[in-house]
Amino acid sequence: MATRPVDRNGLGLTQFEVLQEIAAIERLLNFLPDIPAVYPAWKEIVRDHQVEGVKMYYARLVAIMSVYAVESILTLNDADFRRHVKISAIRPS
Repeated sequence: MATRPVDRNGLGLTQFEVLQEIAAIERLLNFLPDIPAVYPAWKEIVRDHQVEGVKMYYARLVAIMSVYAVESILTLNDADFRRHVKISAIRPS
């Protein structure tokens, strides 16, 4: 998370800094709508990988990615995506 302290695997930014960064990034992106096809994809991932707890959040991202054929994600938490072999998790350097 952007506002999470650096010593806890975050970027240590203030909320104001994050909102400025988000606005800049949003101008570069195309947003994918949340569509009904995401739910069954998520449910299948949860079942197949026995996902529990906070990992449900990552499973939902993977479901959205699979529905839209998105193959990679830029993340500070690349370990949370290792179980999903169809997804390439890229850690920024």
